[in-house]
Amino acid sequence: MKRSEEYQRRILLVVTGMSPQIITETLYALTQRKEDRFLPTEIHLISTSEGIEIARLELFQGQDPKFSALQKEYELPNILFDNNCLHILKDKNGQPLNDIRSESDNMAAADQLNHLVQQLTQDEENSVLHVSIAGGRKTMGYYLGYSLSLWGRHQDRLSHVLVSEGFESNPLFWFPTKASKIIYSRDDKPLDTKSAEVTLADIPFVRLREELPKNALVNNYSFKEVVKQLQPIENKVLVFDYENKCVLIGDIEVNIETSLLAFYGWIARRKIEGKEGVVIPVDNDPNLVYAEEYLNEYILIVGEFDLKDSRTERALKKGMDKGFFEPKKSKLLTELALKIGRKNLIDFNFSIQKINGTNYHQIDLPADKISWK
Repeated sequence: MKRSEEYQRRILLVVTGMSPQIITETLYALTQRKEDRFLPTEIHLISTSEGIEIARLELFQGQDPKFSALQKEYELPNILFDNNCLHILKDKNGQPLNDIRSESDNMAAADQLNHLVQQLTQDEENSVLHVSIAGGRKTMGYYLGYSLSLWGRHQDRLSHVLVSEGFESNPLFWFPTKASKIIYSRDDKPLDTKSAEVTLADIPFVRLREELPKNALVNNYSFKEVVKQLQPIENKVLVFDYENKCVLIGDIEVNIETSLLAFYGWIARRKIEGKEGVVIPVDNDPNLVYAEEYLNEYILIVGEFDLKDSRTERALKKGMDKGFFEPKKSKLLTELALKIGRKNLIDFNFSIQKINGTNYHQIDLPADKISWK
């Protein structure tokens, strides 16, 4: 596996509340630890409007901007961290959130955290993401961590920063300094920032990215929708809706191209009619019965007029051959896996029953679970 420094983009994503110190503390811990050192090329911060404004003022402005102070103290190279890297959480109406208090605010924040992690993990080969959940409200940390579980790749990491007593949540402390510097605790005890201990607790997480339907990787799904994609389909029924050119798999509406819908419907109809499974036609021996049955299904979707002299009709004029059957089956199953996920496809897939040395293909689902609208 590649080391973090071998990736072109090394991204640190941090969620904060009113304490932007989380950023400098995390950056210090990542860059100064002896093993598994992580030097980001860019940093992204997500918070409420007030949290972002505090971070902007403390980290970048004033006589002693804390971010450049850390870079100078530990001779860190240039890191992209500017206004474009500051992400303000917004409510369901697109207005900046000052705080997260309602259920609606929580879901809006969850969607934005989910979309940001999805966006930052798009490039699977050239980027690595390190996520810190040390700051912000507990729900923000939860949603950010869960989003990484949904989209995280093998190279991505999750952590929480740990700061020694007295320095934690101290507004005067930003990172351990090389020279002695005295600050005061909340009860006015003197503390030397040189002696502060800042470490990272690496948090293992379950990676679910490979379990998601592939279309989830490119669609702008909400947090709830992505989680739903991973849930097993409980209502295991198959309902063909030819009027709307789709099939309902459980409660998921799946739109697929007409030729594939007809193919799926043809195999399903054979099941409910009690017919044996389908044998893949051999080369140079097209099956006329299969062709007629398939075309009848196709007509139910498009009508006689649209079928006349169509490419489908011409392809099956001499019967259905292997060159027609196998690509249709393969493309159908690929499309279904994209829409409902590989695990859910198991219950709606084709099985192969071997009888006297011949393989018969049929739908696994019981006949009483298949219907047409």
